[in-house]
Amino acid sequence: MKQFPLLFLILTILSSCQEDPEVVYRKQRAHWVDSTYTQLNLDQKIGQLFMLGLTSNDHDSIVQKVIDDVKKYEVGGLAFLVGTPERQVAITNEIQSNANIPLLIALDAEWGAAMRFKDEEGFPWPMAMGALTDNSLVEKAGYMIGEELRRTGVHMNFAPVADININPNNPIIGNRSFGSHLQNVTEKASAYARGLKAATVLSCAKHFPGHGDTDMDSHKTLPQLTFNRQRLDSIELYPYKSGLLSQVDAVMVAHLDIPSLTEEAGVPASLSSKVVNGILKTDLGYEGLIITDALNMKGVTLIADEGDAELEAFKAGNDILLVPVDVEKGVQKIKEAYKDSIITEDRLAHSVKKILSSKFDMGLNKPFEKLQIDSIRRYYNSKPNTLLRYLILENAITYVSNTKKYEPIKAGAKTALVHLGDTPGYRFRHEVMSNGAIFFENNQLTEENLKDFDVIVVGYHKNDASPYKSYKFTAEELEILKQLTSMGKEVYLNVFTSPYALKDIDFIDDFKAILVGYMNDDFVQLKMLEVLSGTLEPKGSLPISLPNLELSKNNL
Repeated sequence: MKQFPLLFLILTILSSCQEDPEVVYRKQRAHWVDSTYTQLNLDQKIGQLFMLGLTSNDHDSIVQKVIDDVKKYEVGGLAFLVGTPERQVAITNEIQSNANIPLLIALDAEWGAAMRFKDEEGFPWPMAMGALTDNSLVEKAGYMIGEELRRTGVHMNFAPVADININPNNPIIGNRSFGSHLQNVTEKASAYARGLKAATVLSCAKHFPGHGDTDMDSHKTLPQLTFNRQRLDSIELYPYKSGLLSQVDAVMVAHLDIPSLTEEAGVPASLSSKVVNGILKTDLGYEGLIITDALNMKGVTLIADEGDAELEAFKAGNDILLVPVDVEKGVQKIKEAYKDSIITEDRLAHSVKKILSSKFDMGLNKPFEKLQIDSIRRYYNSKPNTLLRYLILENAITYVSNTKKYEPIKAGAKTALVHLGDTPGYRFRHEVMSNGAIFFENNQLTEENLKDFDVIVVGYHKNDASPYKSYKFTAEELEILKQLTSMGKEVYLNVFTSPYALKDIDFIDDFKAILVGYMNDDFVQLKMLEVLSGTLEPKGSLPISLPNLELSKNNL
């Protein structure tokens, strides 16, 4: 009997000697990172900092030039742009099979790979996801996007967009944002990042410190934010101060002129040590990967010579230098700075080891296995995103009103149908007319013609081929709406585009109901009829503030 206490003691000691799996993993990663780093010469270390851009549907000679640069400079990563999944996978197989250190492959896939693969099915714009009251749907979308990316050899998604889009005239963010409400954007971006992580894909929050309140496009110029630090802390930086940084694997720094942060007018935040090293790393304590926005954008090239931007971005604290104008000049500038002791070995090791650590996390420490192109096509042909896409669109439909509770169209009401916008809404028209509505051309909208009708249903349809398409009503369309709401009828306005379209309507309360579907999708048009008839409840919540709505008094 005396042996049992001794046996128990031995088992307890053995159990305590077993290390936590997370500790073991970190040790294995550190060992691989350190051993790999010590084998690199200076050129290879510097090469790891660069992530080149490649448009897979470019002319073969252009594609080959990038492939040659990848090999010559042994760059650390590659960001694919517009193309097809088959072509991208073929290029990935070629590059990864010949790389001494496999590359970190990235894609801008904010609403799925369809952002770059134009013929494939994606998810709704983030603005529509911002209307969801169930964040688990956003997390599921992030997961499915991650699954899609992994199948095409992608390790990093340049998403989520964490910009607080409080400027309706923003030409480049808009529908790419989850909206203008601080907490909602933070929660949606965090949920999206968790989904990517579950699919073993790196997330990258952007565009730090915040691109939501600009009326210029940093692809074309250097936008300036003239706000003071207090304002930036309260709005632009809110997501990064409210838990998002603990969810994401990387942060992308924008090309924005913010003198109150950089303390030097005309210097992009992406090239400012006060922003990257000072605010992001020191003030906010962020230790993950930091990546510049593309360095071939006018927001940088207008103020920095080729090579200088890459050097200044690295000195500012960025780890990955995205899409340089000239990789040869960028490498040379950093190499010269290293030899002149402007860049230390410790500084170089800091970034390269962070990059290598991310590669280990993505399994790039193991031999590369070629991706099967045939299986990629079968995957896309199966339409894997459709069901979740439909669920998001259905749950996003939003009833907009200052004071009224939503009331569907009464059974038996005599209904007139009106079409506005620059694109057809065939499904909506068919469904509404199938329920007895009479369609009127715009030149027929007189009080005499409409006097016997109880309800007027207006479908506002805008082209949603890209998130940047105009959402605005024309002056003539606004006049038609004003005319219709003055007839004493119940007017139901159905908006199949950005909710910002409503900002120009100063007679919101004159409508019986305004419903926002966010996209001009056949499925949304079908579901909108169900909302009108009362068989479907509008569950969405308006993701933006509008000055003509009392809802906006909830602030942000």
